[in-house]
Amino acid sequence: MSWSSHDPRRCAFGGATAIALVLASPIAAQTVSRLEADVNAFASPNPFLLPGRKRGALGVEASLRPSIAVRTTDGSRYDLDAVITDRAYSRRYGNFVTGQVNASGEVRRSEYLTIAASAGVARDLAVDLLTSSVEAAADPGSVRMAYRGRLSATVNPDAYTMIRPEIGYERSGFTGTDLLDDTRALDAGLAYARRIDPATRIGVRGGATFSRTRRASDLSTQRLYGTIERQLGDGWTATAELGAERSSSRTEAVLDAPIAQPARTLLSGRADLCRALPGPVLCVRGSLNSEISGLGGLQRRAVAGASFRQRTGRRSVVDLSGEYQRAMIQGDIVPSFDAVRTTARFERTIGSTLTASAQVQYLRRRLIGGERIGAAFGGLQLTYAMDGR
Repeated sequence: MSWSSHDPRRCAFGGATAIALVLASPIAAQTVSRLEADVNAFASPNPFLLPGRKRGALGVEASLRPSIAVRTTDGSRYDLDAVITDRAYSRRYGNFVTGQVNASGEVRRSEYLTIAASAGVARDLAVDLLTSSVEAAADPGSVRMAYRGRLSATVNPDAYTMIRPEIGYERSGFTGTDLLDDTRALDAGLAYARRIDPATRIGVRGGATFSRTRRASDLSTQRLYGTIERQLGDGWTATAELGAERSSSRTEAVLDAPIAQPARTLLSGRADLCRALPGPVLCVRGSLNSEISGLGGLQRRAVAGASFRQRTGRRSVVDLSGEYQRAMIQGDIVPSFDAVRTTARFERTIGSTLTASAQVQYLRRRLIGGERIGAAFGGLQLTYAMDGR
């Protein structure tokens, strides 16, 4: 059996091997493995949110999720997990195989220094990424192949101060679409934070991203934020960043229409308000930032979301979530894209290894011409999980 240089298995294996070699430690370790297998049946009147009539279909998918976690006595950790999914539709859309492999590690060299690294490769249906990727809203019938890697070091010179340099790389490619282009981005950043009281930490975070697509000249974006994190009591935590991003001048060819874009400085930031266990888990979040687009230029992306998780019994859990994104291509060559996803899920554990769940979901996206298309989804899932050591 041979692997090509672009085979995701080879990339994932190489990433996992590199992390193991860089982060390996002779300290005694505890290893926990887990295997999950699930079958999901679902139905939707328009599963890919495409224009036209008679788009409905039934679907069934089967997934396998192995994982292994290693924890050492010095506080280091190593994780490797994967998922492979085979999805088939009853009509029109055919069969899709998707999946991902992720490897990560975190080593505590001392109480002052922690080194972390991660690598991953994923093959996704764009419609599954509807509110986390603008490309998904532009063409949800496409398939995305994504590669990523990140390396960081956390330095704690004293009990109150944190300094973290990091560098990362991402590459995405698309198949099944003539609308989207491949994207590449190299990111470097430096963060500083200091605890000013038992509940509050403030700091500053800066960095630069260097991006390119086939349709746009190379571009860079620099950013600088002030940050704050505060424990509010009763399990609540608030986190916020506020600052500015400056993009370089460049030539874009969005939808193959060339246009010169000047350098710009724009307000950016994010905010999160979350409540952790015990009790209901609740999180509200929002962000505004710039990022490279598969349409061929830089875009402004606004995101808002909320999630709620409540245990309704010893074996039952209710999950509710809603997400909204809007992306505006700079230069107004095309109208803004937006997408909505709302989900309600009920989950019940049966015995020690089996979980049954029911899920209802609504998705909506805006087409290039301005029309909005939405569809509901409903499905049942059965999951088998087995832990080992």
